[in-house]
Amino acid sequence: MKMITADPARFAKSGVFFESGDFRFSVDADWIKWPEDAKGYDCLCADFVGEDLYVTTSSLDYPICVFDRDGNFVRTFGQGLFDRPHSLGRTKEGTFLVADSGNKLHTIQEIDGQGNLIRVFGTTGVPSDTGYDVDAYTKLVAAGKISEEEQKRNLINNTSFYYEQDSIVRLAGPFNRPCCMQQASTGEFFAADGYGNCGVHKFDKDGNYVKSWGGPGRTDPEDFYLPHWVNIDKYDRVWVSDRENHRVHVYDTEGRQLALISGYIRQASTCSDDRYVYLGQLSGELAILDIDTLEEVAHFGFPGLNMFAFHSICLSPEGDIVLSSIRGLRKVGNILRFRRY
Repeated sequence: MKMITADPARFAKSGVFFESGDFRFSVDADWIKWPEDAKGYDCLCADFVGEDLYVTTSSLDYPICVFDRDGNFVRTFGQGLFDRPHSLGRTKEGTFLVADSGNKLHTIQEIDGQGNLIRVFGTTGVPSDTGYDVDAYTKLVAAGKISEEEQKRNLINNTSFYYEQDSIVRLAGPFNRPCCMQQASTGEFFAADGYGNCGVHKFDKDGNYVKSWGGPGRTDPEDFYLPHWVNIDKYDRVWVSDRENHRVHVYDTEGRQLALISGYIRQASTCSDDRYVYLGQLSGELAILDIDTLEEVAHFGFPGLNMFAFHSICLSPEGDIVLSSIRGLRKVGNILRFRRY
């Protein structure tokens, strides 16, 4: 009998290509070279600083990793600073804004490229009062209010997450498990406060809290059901990914809503250049919108297929799209590069 074993790296070697509209990409799934003991962790955020790629991970030993243009590991930093470094925003001074979505710190920390702390947004260890209960599901199970069938479903689909989100009953100030912060060209800061809160917070150029907007809900245009990411485009419009409401809100810097884009599936993050806005989706899709008309010009992936499970999206200096993933690609790495051709 002939025994044949499939190559576990076959996806990376298979020559995957995507085409939609005027966009054509080849997928490089084997670009990043991880240290052996850093493989397999969630890659929460990736962004370029010059030609180097900075990646935040769920490993407390490798919280922020730096790779060169060829994908070689250069260094790691930030040990001891974070619980779960969810995103990596940039300031006009070149420092980083690291939102921590864990259930311990409830802060966004500004650090330099060596991990030196510059300032902290929020009060360390003190969550804002939204009603959020990280133990909402386990309490209902203990009270006998969750069926055995639902408990089995939770083991597969993590449905307990939604019981936690549904415990949020009010918008509160900064922060309760924040997701992302970015700085506009005006110097003002905008933060998506999502896992334990339901709003957007604005800070002035000196880092002073100004105001918040949003609220918990599934239907009204001003509601959020997990504001997950912030992107600020060339017009200083504030794009907020309302992940579990399957839509993206667009605001001016005063919080006036300019557009509500729906119909996509679980937008995890967005980024933009001078011509387009790129929407990475946790369901494994990628949409590209014209930055002026906001109309879709290209779309990749299939609804609900979880082809890639994107968590963050960024652009390389060459215009390639780089996507980080939190699951589903353990064998080929959690950083994919869509190379333009």
